[in-house]
Amino acid sequence: MFRFSSLRLVTTAPVRRRLLPALVAVLGLTAGCSDPVQPGVLGPVVENTVELFSLNGSPPGAPNALALLANATTVGVLPGVSRVGDGFNFDLVVDFAPGGPVLIPVKLVGSVLGGQRDVGIRKVDVPFDALTEGPNDGYVFSSALPIAVGDVFAVVAIQAPFCQQQFSISQDLYAKLEVEAIDTVARTARLHVVVDPNCGSRRLVVQPPTPTT
Repeated sequence: MFRFSSLRLVTTAPVRRRLLPALVAVLGLTAGCSDPVQPGVLGPVVENTVELFSLNGSPPGAPNALALLANATTVGVLPGVSRVGDGFNFDLVVDFAPGGPVLIPVKLVGSVLGGQRDVGIRKVDVPFDALTEGPNDGYVFSSALPIAVGDVFAVVAIQAPFCQQQFSISQDLYAKLEVEAIDTVARTARLHVVVDPNCGSRRLVVQPPTPTT
């Protein structure tokens, strides 16, 4: 059984930026890269709807971990689910605690082995489609948050593994998710997840496909 710490820490400080000043100076990055919302050339924002089983009490092999960006063989890089493992290659889990289901950052899962990077979550009081940019602050990094159908959360992954594989000024990923359904019998939650795969960019709007002529 996995356990998570009861430590609670809420931060309202701006999300930390990990810049590479020496590389910026050498490569002469353009002024457009200084925009925290659109830092340079951007690819499309991606989305996926996933079913996540409870961290504890789920069937063997059932996917109970959410990665904001996971390698998919047929559709590219999208939000995806897997089974919690020793590699801690995920960002969030859901657990059906005695008081109700909660959303848990990777840092709180298991022991200190899972605490090498921060994932922050922030509940927002706006409709999912109205959240068009990742907030700068107000994220909770060291606490589980209760969830209910219709809840909307902003998410930031500091030093995201995906970003560490890229050349990027910022190592942070921004995302949002909406709780679409909760099944207390099957112990599952269905989540609609939108992620900006451009590290450091805070766009959270999926553009419709361009019509073909």
